[in-house]
Amino acid sequence: MPIETFELWMIPLGSLAATLLLWGFYAGLTHLMHRLGPKGGRSLSESEGNRPMGMMNPGAGDDAVKTRVRNALALVVITPLVFFAGHATAAFGHIGSGMEAAVMGSISGGGLLGVALWRWRQAVGDWHDMQWRTTATAMVADAIALIRQGGHHVYPDVTVQGGTIDYLIVNAKGVFALFAVTPPAPPESRRRADNIVVYDGHSLRFPTTEDPHTIPHIEALTENLSEWLGRALETPIAARAIVALPGWQVKRITAHGSSVIHPNQLTSFFQYVKPRSLELEEHARITQLLTASGTAAQSPNPGLTASSA
Repeated sequence: MPIETFELWMIPLGSLAATLLLWGFYAGLTHLMHRLGPKGGRSLSESEGNRPMGMMNPGAGDDAVKTRVRNALALVVITPLVFFAGHATAAFGHIGSGMEAAVMGSISGGGLLGVALWRWRQAVGDWHDMQWRTTATAMVADAIALIRQGGHHVYPDVTVQGGTIDYLIVNAKGVFALFAVTPPAPPESRRRADNIVVYDGHSLRFPTTEDPHTIPHIEALTENLSEWLGRALETPIAARAIVALPGWQVKRITAHGSSVIHPNQLTSFFQYVKPRSLELEEHARITQLLTASGTAAQSPNPGLTASSA
């Protein structure tokens, strides 16, 4: 285009077009990464009201979260540069009626900058959630390692009708289905009351939200496990559910319902829980059944005994 036909209003218009193109590229990249990212998994981000809070799926989507943070930060930097460059060019190149277009373009750029900052804060929030999931997963893994050393047999990722049990634990006191639940991150507060979740046997009530779906879902899976083991072994098996809830102190207001504990309490839980003893033959048959179904056992350390836990 000959320079004499160039109009000042084209500068902010071009800046707007460039920024919208950038945002379009970002939206397309985000959509593509979402399509190509990990499928399935059980996450707290489930938005449907009839779904449980979700058991842990450590590492799911972590790379996508990191990419969203980087992309959002890049937008925060690039968006104002595009518009301010257009405005500065208009201001220093010509003072006239076209300045109104430059000013309007800059205002539009400010709006998009606000959106960029909002997306960046969302991405940073996702980043913090990812870090919390990693911390929560480590809490449960440490607790499982301790009980393995204490003589318990642990079978991870046991699939039953309706879902997957994170850890099936077989010991001298019976069969237990442990579910590692990812709760919201506890608030950064020194007040003990802020980190308490109330459990009434049916739902989990956090300070800012309530989850009525996780406990029924977990109990249904545990019942399916009992039926599956009972049919396979031709003897009644009553498995019990344990919910490991990292980061929170549980206030139980009823004696009914499954056990909900902090992972650090897992060792003491097995010390005091009422036994439903298994015969050695039943224990061996459960091991054979799980091995035949493709579940690898995390066997206890043969050099340690239950009293050493």
